[in-house]
Amino acid sequence: MAQFDPRVAGALAHAGTFNNNVVTMSAGIAGLTQVLTADAIEAINARGDALRTRLNAVCRERRARLQFTGLGSLLSAHTAGADRTGLRRGTRKQDRGAPVADVAGHGV
Repeated sequence: MAQFDPRVAGALAHAGTFNNNVVTMSAGIAGLTQVLTADAIEAINARGDALRTRLNAVCRERRARLQFTGLGSLLSAHTAGADRTGLRRGTRKQDRGAPVADVAGHGV
């Protein structure tokens, strides 16, 4: 990181993520004010809800110990207990890979 220290002569320049990047900032403003409309948000959230519902249905059909939770376009995958309720947190060394192997073994 010392190579990027602007106090050192000959340091490497780095624009940074938001450091005076006018094009990026302009694109962000345009996206937030012209592209991201209430209708667009409603549509993406509906697609996210539908995806989560379908993923959970596939996991139930294939008896995979995996469940998806979330809201709108946000989702998280969780390994589940054998009855598909609650999260399964393998604490024993031999349990740690079990959920992944279980899901893979069910074609998910």
